[in-house]
Amino acid sequence: MHPIVVLGTDPSTTELLDLKISPDVPLLGAEDYSVTSVKSPAPGLYQLAHSPTSNALFVTASSFRPMMAALLKLDPETLEVIARSTPAPYPQDLRADDGGRFADAPAAAFGIGLDEARGTLWVTNTASNSVAVYAQDDLRLIKQFPQGQVYHSREVLVDPVHDRVYVTSSATAKVHVFDAETLKPLSIIEIDSTLRGENFYVMNMALDAGGNRLFVTSRATSELAVIDTTTGSVASVFALPGAIHATGVDFDAESGLVFVTGQDSDDLLLVDPATGEVRHDVPVGAGALSVGHDAAGGLAWVANRGAGTLTAVSTQGRIAANLALGSYPNDVIVTRDGTVYAVNKSFGPEDALG
Repeated sequence: MHPIVVLGTDPSTTELLDLKISPDVPLLGAEDYSVTSVKSPAPGLYQLAHSPTSNALFVTASSFRPMMAALLKLDPETLEVIARSTPAPYPQDLRADDGGRFADAPAAAFGIGLDEARGTLWVTNTASNSVAVYAQDDLRLIKQFPQGQVYHSREVLVDPVHDRVYVTSSATAKVHVFDAETLKPLSIIEIDSTLRGENFYVMNMALDAGGNRLFVTSRATSELAVIDTTTGSVASVFALPGAIHATGVDFDAESGLVFVTGQDSDDLLLVDPATGEVRHDVPVGAGALSVGHDAAGGLAWVANRGAGTLTAVSTQGRIAANLALGSYPNDVIVTRDGTVYAVNKSFGPEDALG
């Protein structure tokens, strides 16, 4: 970040602005990949999840102009829509006491997590502070939690080892815990920042199922928290030097590294979660937002929202590919066989790159 002083006259004013200069990462390696892409079947594509059990790709979509939401089930090979569900407005008994700003709007779908054992999908309704559970087979609604259940619910992640579901309450320090079997709220994990006078604002999550660890990023303070999933307690919190607005996170069991994106520092950090040491700090492009790890290829794939690119980084901190991904890349995941799926939100319905 570089400060710029703006002077005005009539009346006389002075304003200090921050100028960010993002790294210019050249495109690389497009000839090594076969890419299939389709125009969005719904506006506002947000997140993806792949189910090997259902052999399907699930995508959330939400838009405010016009106000609409959708949950999509796609063929993972052709990306054709297999099923589509449109969340309904909240019934009266599930609305917030004050009616809520979005009381008459659909339960907009943003974050998504899979429960493979039960064939369900957990979806966060961020705009209305709630969560919903759907069936993977036909996208029927199984349970809609009331408005206000989780303030600014963002990410949702299922822990199959302990039958727990974790939901981040963005703009707070809280991770809400649900029972995957009974679909009931269990507890709230609150994370304290290591920075004096600051608050740990939870963002994204990644699971180390074998090590009984949950990793949570803080966008406000650029920290990484490690939660013990056997006890539900915070084991450690590390500052992330070099990151500004830590957002996306994923874990590589092979190297033992945690990958964290810095959305405003435009980089990917490779972190040792035992010590908090940043092993590598790799500039990847403007607005590094989401990261998905490819266990088969040993690469971390980063969706760069501002740059419109998808960057592959090795565990040694080297860029292996940098592919054009269109307007506003928003999420990226990688399946067990190394297939990479990504969505972008586009500039609007007429955007050829959306």
